[in-house]
Parts: sequence; C-alpha cells; structure tokens
Amino acid sequence: MDTLGEVLNHFHLRSLVAPPWKLNAPWGLDVPSGPPTFYAVLAGRGVLETHGTDGLELDAGDLVVLTRGSAHRLRDAAGSGLTPLHDLMVPKRAHPMPRVRLGPADGPLTRLLSGVLLFEDIGHAPWLGALPAVIYLPGKDGRPTPWLRRTLKLILEEGRASRPGSLNIISHLVQIIFTQAVRHHLATMPQPCGGWFNAAHDRDISQVLGLIHGRPDAPWTVSWLAKEAGMSRSAFAARFNSLIGQTPMAYLLACRMHRAQTLLCQTDRGLKDVALCVGYRSEAAFSAAFKRWSGCAPGEFRAKHVKP
Repeated sequence: MDTLGEVLNHFHLRSLVAPPWKLNAPWGLDVPSGPPTFYAVLAGRGVLETHGTDGLELDAGDLVVLTRGSAHRLRDAAGSGLTPLHDLMVPKRAHPMPRVRLGPADGPLTRLLSGVLLFEDIGHAPWLGALPAVIYLPGKDGRPTPWLRRTLKLILEEGRASRPGSLNIISHLVQIIFTQAVRHHLATMPQPCGGWFNAAHDRDISQVLGLIHGRPDAPWTVSWLAKEAGMSRSAFAARFNSLIGQTPMAYLLACRMHRAQTLLCQTDRGLKDVALCVGYRSEAAFSAAFKRWSGCAPGEFRAKHVKP
C-alpha cells in the first residue's frame, strides 16, 4: 500500500503559485509565517534565513520547501536590507498571489517561483509535523533536477496561458513537487529518526496507516487492524503506540473528527451524511462523539466556522 499517497489524498493538497518574482540585487524580503511554502530558484542566487539558522545559500536550480510556513527572510546576500513582503502586495486583481519586483533595475537578477501549499484537515497531520522545518533539494550545475525542470516548465506554461483548468493543473503539479520533496527527505533521513515517518517505514504499521486514512468510514477495531497488519492484537497495539505516540483508536478518532470538521466547514452535507462518511451509523452517535472530542455539537461547530 502507498501510505504516503493515501495520506496526501486524505488531506487534499491545493496550491497558489505566484508569477515569477524578479529581484535585482541588492534585495531582501521579510516574509511572515503562513501556510507551507516552496521556492524554486529559476535564476540567480539568494540566502534563506529562518529562526535558529545562519542562512541557507540558494543557487539556480535549487528547491526549498518550508513545511511549517515559518516566518523567514530572503535576500541576495547577508546584510542586505529587508522589505516586508506585505508592503509589495497589491490589491487582488487577476492573480491571488503577489507579483513581486524589487531592487534596482541594473542589479544582478534573481528569479524565484514561489507558491503556498493548502491542505484540508491540516489539524490532524502528524506526518507534517514529523518533517523538518526546511527541506532542501539542491540543483546541479545551475539547473534543477530533471523531474523538477519538467514540472517547473509546465507550471510556467500553464501560468502564462491561463487556460480553463490551468489552476487545477498547477495544483496537481505542485503536489508532485511536494511529494518529491517528502520522498527526498525519506531517502536521506537518518535511521531511526523517530516520529510518524518511522511508522510509515514500518512495513506492518504503514499498512494500517494507509487503511485508516484511505477508509476512515470503515468499522475498524484494534483486532481488525492487527489482523490487517499480520500481528497479534497486543503486539500491534504496543508497536503502534510506540511509533505514533497514540493508541490505534485515538489516532482513528482524531482522523475521523478532523475529517468531519472539514466536511462541516467546506460542504453542505447533512449531519447524517457526515456521520456515515466518518464511520458512524447514526447521527446521534456521531454528534455525541464529536461533542466529547471537540467540546461543541457539530451544528454549533458549523455555525461558528462557516461564513454566512
């Protein structure tokens, strides 16, 4: 089972990608915290500074993903002055992301492709918290790796063309970028490193994670999940808790409840339908479980979080 694929499908990644930024040295950007963000260096160079780091030097062909959307600084070189990104944003017109130009026209040019990653159900994403704050994929000889070069080319072509369906295509292409970045981390991370990805590396527990995220509506029990893992009930429960830090049923409940929150906020499905989607046979049983878990009833939660 492709556990990573099942998890990403569950969280429904979307994205917003800005037109390429044109930055002439000297330049510097102060970027506030926000959603997970990526930068691809199309030309030139820069320095990425995040909390607790001395600065990561970026060259043409490099890709960097800030998995937690931490506040950061980008500049052509250490010591260059900083401009808040917010000051460069213009009122939304044809594009929802900022078109950034900064620095003197005759300064050495750096071009960045920037985008943000938007996940549904992000409140229950233990795999995201298990990633490093920054994933860095270096280019080679000033060029992106072949897969990234092809992907960036398609993103830029779709962005320029603005044809029907372009935003949907770009979102799928950004999912390729994010998935490849996570693959890179999995291939290069030390073993053992702890956290959710150790569970995803575990042949037996990985199978169960894929099942839970792929079918949160199924009537899972610890015994049933243990059977799917090919383990005894007690051995499975102990290993799951050791790797994930939660019991199987607590993990399943959180997965179901966060999925329910998304359905309540982003769809107009009735409570009975939402209940069935997350594994409850009756609206009453779902409502009681949701209130115990969140502190408010499903209807109250929807009223608080859905704009009129």
